[in-house]
Amino acid sequence: MTTLTRDECDLIVKKHLDTDDVIVSDFALQPLGGENFELKINIYEKQVAKSVTFFVKTGPNVAQTLNTNFSPKLYLKKDNLAVYEHLGQNFETRGRLLNTEELQIVLKTLAAFHASNFVSELDHSNFDLSSPAVTSLLSSLLENEAQVSKTIKNLRQKQLESKFKRTLCHGNLTNRNLMFKNNKGAVTDCRLLNFTANFCVPPIYDVLQLIFFNTSEDLRQSHFQALLDYYYECLKEETTKGGLDVTVDDFRLSAHYYLPVVKLQAALHHQNATSVQELKESLAYPLLSKEDCYVIVKNKIRTTNYQFLCYKVTPLSDVSGFLGQYHKLQIKIRLQLDETTVNCFIKSVPRLGISMDIANDLNSFSREFFVYETIVAQMLNHEINIINDCIPPCYFYRPKEFMLFEDMALLGYQNLDAMEPLNFNMLTLLVKTLAKFHACSLLLEEKISQNEGKPYSLYNSYKEYFTEPLFFEDEKHRGARQSATGLKAVLAAVKLLTDIQTPTNQRNFDAFWPKFRQLYYTVARPSDRFRNVLCHGDLWTSNMMVKYEDGEAANCVLFDFQIVRYCPPVYDLLSVLYLTTHRSTRLKYEDELVRTYYDELGRILKWYGVDVGDFYSYGDFLECLNYIRPHMLMHAAYECTQTMCTPEEISAFVSDEEALNQMFFGDRTEFMTVMCEKSELYRNRLKECILDIYDYCDSMCGK
Repeated sequence: MTTLTRDECDLIVKKHLDTDDVIVSDFALQPLGGENFELKINIYEKQVAKSVTFFVKTGPNVAQTLNTNFSPKLYLKKDNLAVYEHLGQNFETRGRLLNTEELQIVLKTLAAFHASNFVSELDHSNFDLSSPAVTSLLSSLLENEAQVSKTIKNLRQKQLESKFKRTLCHGNLTNRNLMFKNNKGAVTDCRLLNFTANFCVPPIYDVLQLIFFNTSEDLRQSHFQALLDYYYECLKEETTKGGLDVTVDDFRLSAHYYLPVVKLQAALHHQNATSVQELKESLAYPLLSKEDCYVIVKNKIRTTNYQFLCYKVTPLSDVSGFLGQYHKLQIKIRLQLDETTVNCFIKSVPRLGISMDIANDLNSFSREFFVYETIVAQMLNHEINIINDCIPPCYFYRPKEFMLFEDMALLGYQNLDAMEPLNFNMLTLLVKTLAKFHACSLLLEEKISQNEGKPYSLYNSYKEYFTEPLFFEDEKHRGARQSATGLKAVLAAVKLLTDIQTPTNQRNFDAFWPKFRQLYYTVARPSDRFRNVLCHGDLWTSNMMVKYEDGEAANCVLFDFQIVRYCPPVYDLLSVLYLTTHRSTRLKYEDELVRTYYDELGRILKWYGVDVGDFYSYGDFLECLNYIRPHMLMHAAYECTQTMCTPEEISAFVSDEEALNQMFFGDRTEFMTVMCEKSELYRNRLKECILDIYDYCDSMCGK
């Protein structure tokens, strides 16, 4: 090792004591094991003899040693030697796993360290995934070399993700590199040792390393998410001082990206069956981690007092939708000695092609996250618990990635056949469910208005989630172009269905079409005439599930809030009438169903001490119904052109990018012509929609 000189010792002591009035008499190095030494320097300070002790680290890595406020003070660094303050008298290491109190002290220290060392996004360094140890471990877990190569590539891509802010990280947070200060039995401070890894990565890297290197699986089951939340709050407090913003969504997403990398490191570090099994699970189910499952189970059964056994994620490729991909989750646990399974349904963001582009343009997944994270959460906080009767519970979500719900199918709920119109009994149940859902929105605004002492509107607070590009005439926006294509499809349907044309309905349609088109875009926006509510916005049969009792529909839930809107409640009510029924059914039962909805809305509001007349008289409600009707007539017709197909037919164009592009942004005429020839159901349902439009045009032109 490099030796020390008397002059260097003199410099070390003067820095340590912050005085020049000191004389070095002699010094000695004592081995501590490995490449570490204790340096004892005898001195005279103001003619008083005393000794001062320091810690010396040697070896090739000291060249990377940092001098920070969060580690022992560095007094000298040269070649292969570094001299630090000696913490032995006041600080001590832990030769064991850490408890939550100790973890919080380290996390608070890490937050301060990270906040003071954020770097340019261009700077980065990462854990080496090409080492023989990594390759050997992955080869033992995966089936072949191709999978090993693919896994390393995926992990490398996660490390190189540019969307996360990077900071200087410690990079090797084993318990040997942490020292704690105790005061009367309580941990009050800590220091970080051995800054040799020196990684420029997102701060979550250190946080995950700390947890997986120094805790048991039992502690993580109960405290993992709470520890991440604690660190984030500490980091937020520190970064706010410097004007730097790290969003909670990005932080959570970074945890998901780096979790398999750190689990790989933990498996190499611990070399035990538990850590290897956790790595294996992480590689097998990249969508969802075991730590996510801890949160899901806690959110569902409201306790962490259970034994986690295993989990499994299964893709449902045969039922994936246009704006989402679906999976099933099974988590097996032992609760009070009994083995039980937690079943959930996962809806994830589309990753490729037009589906992803439209989802992004419409902000569809952000809207659904918003409904659950913000609106439903506020409803429950204000004790508007009937919302739980209307929608599936959401137990977990990762912004921009997926949402996870109760698996309603296993609770006896069934999907409805999109090709089969609803009967009167089913419609009655559905409109009552709608009344509950809309009542929750009205009640929330009323409760917040009372608390704030002034009128409150969800739209004014969250306008960005209620802006509806589908109903704007903007050729640059995919959603607007999609609507324009739909309107052109309605015109094509009118020309295609010559058997229902008459000189009168054609003349009235042609005369009213310009006004019709204008109303489509204008009346569907938030109204300044009628009271608005949170509306589902996409109520066809594929977005509802029903539970039967004794052969009768008994309960109903609504899901898929990707096109959630803020407008008069009759928008959803008319959606049900025009998107889920035969023309004969709506002509026969519309008045009765509208009355049922209004009475149910009044009943629920009265239960909470609110009068429905404060929002709508029945006459105003009917007036609003007719105000929204022209939009829904048009919307139902163009939805029919693309939805009245078998699952196989829908799958054919959803899986074909060229066909999909033509369907949504091109010309639907050829597709409609083929479908009308091959499917009597398609032709009849489309014919009914056009007859509704003819009736409306006749009524308007006859005035």
